[in-house]
Amino acid sequence: MKTFCLWLIVCSISFGGAAWSGPKSKSPKEQIKTLLEDKRYQQRMRAAYELAKFKGTEVQSTLLRALDDPHEGVRAAVLKTLAKVGDASVIGVLKKRRDANHVVRQEMQRTIVLLEERFPRARAKVDWGTVKGVIEIGALTNKSAIKRSTLLPRLRTLLEQAIRMQPDLAAADNKNGLKALEKEIAEHNLKPLVLMVNIKSLNKRLTGAETVWETDISITVFDHPDRWIKATLRNSGSSSKPKKEYAPNQDEALQELALKNAVQLAMEDLAQRLGRL
Repeated sequence: MKTFCLWLIVCSISFGGAAWSGPKSKSPKEQIKTLLEDKRYQQRMRAAYELAKFKGTEVQSTLLRALDDPHEGVRAAVLKTLAKVGDASVIGVLKKRRDANHVVRQEMQRTIVLLEERFPRARAKVDWGTVKGVIEIGALTNKSAIKRSTLLPRLRTLLEQAIRMQPDLAAADNKNGLKALEKEIAEHNLKPLVLMVNIKSLNKRLTGAETVWETDISITVFDHPDRWIKATLRNSGSSSKPKKEYAPNQDEALQELALKNAVQLAMEDLAQRLGRL
């Protein structure tokens, strides 16, 4: 329950509800002072999000200092902002950090992955000491449910990204699979698994105020190499756009976002089940 409440607070502030809107945006220096000194954690969270509007050494160093904030919601907010404004050096800093809160650990891993996408040359090696399972992305079935062929390779990328965002999981290379990691699997006693993804549907639905894309996927988790079924994860994902802002050329981006939401939820579920598989 506590984890859900934290997630709700973080999301509500990051998406900006009316309760959080102020009469005037503060300057970077004012936001920094609020983040580091305000006694109200809600105001510190808000300041962390507001700093995403600014860049620079002082902003980044302040955000890194705020990772020691006593409130987990503030730390999660800081990580969301670092994913947007941090430079390549942040990756190494975050790799060395540990946090007692599960939501913050997930957000930290997500930030590392997003920064590595922005700075591919700075992509850090897998810390095998923290990994419990290695996942190979196997076959995609019922591919005809996705009408745009360009989305199929993106789905593999989204799956790999969602795996890497989980602190307990590592993604095997799409080309070489688990064979390339046999040494690491044996040395660290890792659980090797293979995923088969069935795309059940990807459809557009019109409501009174929005255009909504919805997807339903089923992911079967197999043991490796014997291919015993270990679990089946079924998840839905959606994305929407207000009708006034919608244009048909946005469909592919909305479809990708719906798929992204579905696979991220599925990989979070898999990470939680890992010890029971």
